[in-house]
Amino acid sequence: MASRIRQVVTLLLAIAMVGVAALVQTDLTGPPLRAVSSHYPTYVVPAGYAFSMWAPILLLSVAFGFYQLVSPRRESTLLERTGWAPASAFLATSVWMLVFQQSWLLPSVLVMSWLLASLAFVIVRIRNHPLPLDATERWLVRGTFSLFLGWITVATVANVGQTLVALQWNGGLSRESWSVALLALTAVAGSAVTVYTRGSLAYAAGVTWGLTGIAVHQLGWRLPSSSLAVGAVAVAAALIVAVTPALTRLPGLRAPYPHPIRFTP
Repeated sequence: MASRIRQVVTLLLAIAMVGVAALVQTDLTGPPLRAVSSHYPTYVVPAGYAFSMWAPILLLSVAFGFYQLVSPRRESTLLERTGWAPASAFLATSVWMLVFQQSWLLPSVLVMSWLLASLAFVIVRIRNHPLPLDATERWLVRGTFSLFLGWITVATVANVGQTLVALQWNGGLSRESWSVALLALTAVAGSAVTVYTRGSLAYAAGVTWGLTGIAVHQLGWRLPSSSLAVGAVAVAAALIVAVTPALTRLPGLRAPYPHPIRFTP
């Protein structure tokens, strides 16, 4: 019974996340998210097109919600291991959208941290699962949450950057300097997680997409605050993360695995 309740709640929260995502693009509950974001210009926000990444993430999340509810493998060890973490991630996403829409920047960072932790928990559980995954589990479960975590890795950087702008805090550094530092940290973290997940293409794709969006935003010279230096670092960071899955094939970086290593979603 407890598992069934969790499955139903997870599906409902995935569907609700789609509804909230549509709602915050209107002015029914506040200014559209894009308007809020443009009010706090920073070097580390991706170009507008990059936010289309939410479309596959939301679609895959709902697909996962139905899968874990109706699949013959709904009582699988993998889904039991992830537990309530997927539901937590879906709820955190909805809460973050509503909080950010109200321009509550500092609380939004706290909610984003909650979302990041929930997704990380799912990925750790999947990565350490002792049994081989079937095709659906690889692509729909691991693929969904790897892509989600990759995108949120960059979204967290953007959220922190905009919060620093809102608080008018720079820690004694120029905006360019701490933007470069944030991007360098993203490159290191993105590559480390890619290695940890045994070369997850989906995770690397999510991070690379976001970093490329930042580069396009800066190198497009459409902002008064555009920075060639930040754009160049974003390009370098995106390339570093993009090639990391291939590097995990090298003997020295191979993680122990109970069955043959292969590129994974």
